[in-house]
Amino acid sequence: MAVLESLYPLVPQRYKNAAKHGAAFVNRLSSSQRMKPNFLIIGAQKAGTSSLFKYLMRHGHFLRPLLKDVYFFDRNYRKGMEWYLSFYPSVAAQKQREGQLGGPVVSSEGATHYILNPWVPERVRQTFPDIKIIVLLRNPVQRAISHYFHNRRMGSESLTSALEAFQKEQERIEAEEKRLFSDPDYSSHDYDSYTYLTRGRYAEQLERWFEHFPREQFLILCSEQFYKDTDRHFRAVCKFIGIPEKSLDIYRAEGKGTNRQEQPDAVEMARDYFRPHNEKLFELLGERYDWPSLKDA
Repeated sequence: MAVLESLYPLVPQRYKNAAKHGAAFVNRLSSSQRMKPNFLIIGAQKAGTSSLFKYLMRHGHFLRPLLKDVYFFDRNYRKGMEWYLSFYPSVAAQKQREGQLGGPVVSSEGATHYILNPWVPERVRQTFPDIKIIVLLRNPVQRAISHYFHNRRMGSESLTSALEAFQKEQERIEAEEKRLFSDPDYSSHDYDSYTYLTRGRYAEQLERWFEHFPREQFLILCSEQFYKDTDRHFRAVCKFIGIPEKSLDIYRAEGKGTNRQEQPDAVEMARDYFRPHNEKLFELLGERYDWPSLKDA
């Protein structure tokens, strides 16, 4: 068993996901006996959601679904609730863990496209009107640069500079965006992949969610503050989702890339682009984040 566990990280992710989809197919026979999400981590992409998810997995009072990001409410909504719940742990496993720990056990997915997709807020409200929602917001300049290099690592970005990718974003996504906003059943790889700047317009995305949920159902965290004082913010997350506040022995950042290069022209463009959008966000939230320009970050 130890040998198999040591080999697991070497298995390509596509094969792991295929195996998990196979397990979910079997679970569909017992979908009525599966946990429902107590909260959702909806984004933003490249803002620390993977780290938070890993911290929750180490907490003990959290049982993860088969996939971190099931992407039911955007890409797979037509497949129905039985399909969605098949990815979640069984109620029996929840009750067993609760008996062992003497406290509540919760579950959630972390789907970073949910904050962006225009159809998701209404779908979530219709399905889980009382659900709690966690949002991490990273300096949008840093987020966009990180997103670009993530795509380069994954082989989904052919443009050789972040500046060119930012400049061509609207051209690449315009038709896809129009169709996405008019067709609730449409999903777009290009829109998911190339929205470097669009994803950093946080205010307009949160406004769509605030139309469907009261503000008290949200916990909105600044990613830079989250990483600066992770223990305090993680304990706040625990309190928000209703599990015992707990400190972990170590908080390791997940998902950090290694192929970052200096992109001063892209940074300058993104700084100018995001200035009014950041001001709109700060006004919406009633607080300001200390987001450096990246020139000195």
